Amino acid sequence: SADSLQQAVDYDFSIGLSFSPDPSDRDVLTLCHTEFKFCCSKDHPLANRSSVSVNDIKNEPLVETARRTFANNQTSMMFAREGLTRNVAYRTESFTILLRFVSCGMACAVENDLALNDGNDDIVKIPFTRREMIPLKMMWDPHKEHNSCRSCRGILLSCFYLHNVTIEITVDSYH
Repeated sequence: SADSLQQAVDYDFSIGLSFSPDPSDRDVLTLCHTEFKFCCSKDHPLANRSSVSVNDIKNEPLVETARRTFANNQTSMMFAREGLTRNVAYRTESFTILLRFVSCGMACAVENDLALNDGNDDIVKIPFTRREMIPLKMMWDPHKEHNSCRSCRGILLSCFYLHNVTIEITVDSYH
Protein backbone atom coordinates (compact mmCIF):
# COMPACT_ATOMS: atom_id res chain seq x y z
CA SER A 1 0.00 0.00 0.00
CA ALA A 2 1.02 3.63 -0.14
CA ASP A 3 1.56 3.54 3.64
CA SER A 4 3.87 0.52 3.28
CA LEU A 5 5.88 2.31 0.61
CA GLN A 6 6.22 5.40 2.81
CA GLN A 7 7.31 3.25 5.78
CA ALA A 8 9.90 1.56 3.59
CA VAL A 9 11.17 4.90 2.38
CA ASP A 10 11.26 6.17 5.97
CA TYR A 11 13.10 3.00 7.04
CA ASP A 12 10.35 2.02 9.49
CA PHE A 13 10.74 -1.59 8.37
CA SER A 14 13.34 -3.40 6.35
CA ILE A 15 11.21 -5.83 4.31
CA GLY A 16 7.62 -5.69 3.05
CA LEU A 17 5.01 -6.48 0.40
CA SER A 18 3.71 -3.75 -1.87
CA PHE A 19 1.80 -2.97 -5.07
CA SER A 20 3.42 0.48 -5.14
CA PRO A 21 6.04 1.69 -7.61
CA ASP A 22 9.59 0.57 -6.91
CA PRO A 23 11.55 2.94 -4.67
CA SER A 24 15.04 3.55 -6.01
CA ASP A 25 16.80 2.66 -2.74
CA ARG A 26 15.15 -0.78 -2.29
CA ASP A 27 15.74 -4.15 -3.86
CA VAL A 28 12.53 -5.49 -5.35
CA LEU A 29 11.32 -8.95 -6.34
CA THR A 30 8.02 -9.39 -8.20
CA LEU A 31 6.15 -12.30 -6.61
CA CYS A 32 3.02 -12.45 -8.79
CA HIS A 33 0.54 -10.34 -10.73
CA THR A 34 -3.06 -9.54 -9.91
CA GLU A 35 -5.80 -7.37 -11.31
CA PHE A 36 -8.57 -5.24 -9.90
CA LYS A 37 -12.10 -6.50 -10.34
CA PHE A 38 -15.58 -5.15 -9.84
CA CYS A 39 -17.18 -7.06 -6.96
CA CYS A 40 -20.90 -7.32 -6.46
CA SER A 41 -23.44 -9.65 -4.90
CA LYS A 42 -24.52 -12.65 -6.96
CA ASP A 43 -27.97 -11.03 -7.22
CA HIS A 44 -26.67 -7.73 -8.65
CA PRO A 45 -27.92 -6.79 -12.18
CA LEU A 46 -24.31 -6.83 -13.49
CA ALA A 47 -23.42 -10.17 -11.87
CA ASN A 48 -23.77 -12.17 -15.09
CA ARG A 49 -21.55 -9.88 -17.18
CA SER A 50 -18.23 -11.25 -18.45
CA SER A 51 -16.65 -7.79 -18.02
CA VAL A 52 -17.57 -4.24 -17.05
CA SER A 53 -16.25 -0.80 -17.86
CA VAL A 54 -15.80 2.02 -15.39
CA ASN A 55 -18.67 3.77 -17.17
CA ASP A 56 -20.91 0.74 -16.47
CA ILE A 57 -20.38 1.12 -12.71
CA LYS A 58 -20.18 4.91 -12.41
CA ASN A 59 -23.43 5.14 -10.42
CA GLU A 60 -22.93 2.04 -8.29
CA PRO A 61 -22.57 2.70 -4.55
CA LEU A 62 -19.08 1.55 -3.56
CA VAL A 63 -17.64 0.45 -0.24
CA GLU A 64 -13.93 0.80 0.44
CA THR A 65 -11.56 0.60 3.34
CA ALA A 66 -11.17 3.81 5.31
CA ARG A 67 -7.38 3.72 5.36
CA ARG A 68 -5.36 4.91 2.40
CA THR A 69 -4.66 1.85 0.26
CA PHE A 70 -3.34 1.09 -3.17
CA ALA A 71 -6.79 -0.30 -4.08
CA ASN A 72 -8.46 3.01 -3.22
CA ASN A 73 -5.84 4.97 -5.18
CA GLN A 74 -6.07 2.59 -8.15
CA THR A 75 -9.88 2.82 -8.21
CA SER A 76 -9.71 6.60 -8.06
CA MET A 77 -7.30 6.67 -11.02
CA MET A 78 -9.48 4.27 -13.04
CA PHE A 79 -12.46 6.60 -12.65
CA ALA A 80 -10.41 9.77 -13.23
CA ARG A 81 -9.12 8.42 -16.57
CA GLU A 82 -12.75 8.30 -17.70
CA GLY A 83 -13.51 11.78 -16.32
CA LEU A 84 -15.63 10.25 -13.54
CA THR A 85 -15.67 10.28 -9.75
CA ARG A 86 -16.25 7.22 -7.57
CA ASN A 87 -19.59 6.96 -5.81
CA VAL A 88 -18.21 5.94 -2.40
CA ALA A 89 -21.22 5.30 -0.19
CA TYR A 90 -19.42 3.58 2.72
CA ARG A 91 -15.97 3.42 4.25
CA THR A 92 -15.00 0.79 6.81
CA GLU A 93 -11.93 -0.09 8.85
CA SER A 94 -12.57 -3.80 8.34
CA PHE A 95 -12.08 -5.75 5.12
CA THR A 96 -14.45 -8.40 6.53
CA ILE A 97 -17.20 -5.78 6.81
CA LEU A 98 -16.43 -4.60 3.26
CA LEU A 99 -17.02 -8.17 2.06
CA ARG A 100 -20.30 -8.34 4.01
CA PHE A 101 -21.55 -5.10 2.43
CA VAL A 102 -20.83 -6.56 -1.00
CA SER A 103 -22.21 -10.05 -0.36
CA CYS A 104 -25.54 -8.74 0.97
CA GLY A 105 -25.91 -6.26 -1.92
CA MET A 106 -25.63 -3.02 0.08
CA ALA A 107 -22.72 -1.82 -2.05
CA CYS A 108 -20.13 -2.97 -4.57
CA ALA A 109 -16.35 -2.76 -4.43
CA VAL A 110 -13.28 -2.62 -6.63
CA GLU A 111 -10.55 -4.79 -5.16
CA ASN A 112 -7.54 -6.75 -6.28
CA ASP A 113 -8.11 -10.39 -7.05
CA LEU A 114 -5.64 -11.61 -4.41
CA ALA A 115 -7.54 -9.91 -1.60
CA LEU A 116 -10.77 -11.52 -2.75
CA ASN A 117 -9.59 -15.11 -2.77
CA ASP A 118 -11.87 -16.03 0.11
CA GLY A 119 -14.22 -18.58 -1.44
CA ASN A 120 -17.29 -16.40 -0.80
CA ASP A 121 -19.91 -17.68 -3.26
CA ASP A 122 -22.14 -14.67 -2.58
CA ILE A 123 -19.63 -12.30 -4.24
CA VAL A 124 -19.10 -12.17 -8.00
CA LYS A 125 -15.75 -10.83 -9.25
CA ILE A 126 -15.99 -9.32 -12.72
CA PRO A 127 -12.93 -8.26 -14.74
CA PHE A 128 -12.79 -4.79 -16.21
CA THR A 129 -12.96 -4.40 -19.98
CA ARG A 130 -9.67 -2.52 -19.77
CA ARG A 131 -7.60 -5.06 -17.86
CA GLU A 132 -4.45 -4.02 -16.01
CA MET A 133 -2.15 -6.56 -14.40
CA ILE A 134 -0.60 -5.18 -11.20
CA PRO A 135 2.60 -6.72 -9.76
CA LEU A 136 2.76 -7.70 -6.09
CA LYS A 137 6.35 -7.07 -5.00
CA MET A 138 8.55 -7.90 -2.09
CA MET A 139 10.96 -5.06 -1.31
CA TRP A 140 13.76 -4.71 1.19
CA ASP A 141 16.56 -2.43 2.19
CA PRO A 142 19.72 -3.92 0.69
CA HIS A 143 21.87 -2.10 3.26
CA LYS A 144 20.32 -3.74 6.32
CA GLU A 145 21.07 -7.24 7.55
CA HIS A 146 18.14 -9.59 7.36
CA ASN A 147 17.53 -12.88 9.04
CA SER A 148 16.77 -14.53 5.73
CA CYS A 149 15.08 -17.59 7.23
CA ARG A 150 12.60 -15.55 9.26
CA SER A 151 12.01 -13.05 6.45
CA CYS A 152 11.44 -15.70 3.78
CA ARG A 153 9.18 -17.70 6.09
CA GLY A 154 7.03 -14.62 6.76
CA ILE A 155 6.87 -13.65 3.10
CA LEU A 156 5.98 -17.17 2.00
CA LEU A 157 3.28 -17.49 4.63
CA SER A 158 1.85 -14.11 3.58
CA CYS A 159 1.79 -15.08 -0.10
CA PHE A 160 0.25 -18.48 0.52
CA TYR A 161 -2.33 -16.90 2.84
CA LEU A 162 -3.29 -14.50 0.05
CA HIS A 163 -3.78 -17.48 -2.26
CA ASN A 164 -5.74 -19.38 0.43
CA VAL A 165 -3.23 -22.24 0.54
CA THR A 166 -2.22 -23.98 3.75
CA ILE A 167 1.47 -24.81 4.15
CA GLU A 168 3.72 -25.78 7.00
CA ILE A 169 7.29 -24.54 7.13
CA THR A 170 9.84 -25.92 9.51
CA VAL A 171 13.24 -24.38 10.00
CA ASP A 172 16.04 -26.38 11.59
CA SER A 173 18.13 -23.40 12.52
CA TYR A 174 18.50 -19.68 11.97
CA HIS A 175 21.79 -18.30 10.71
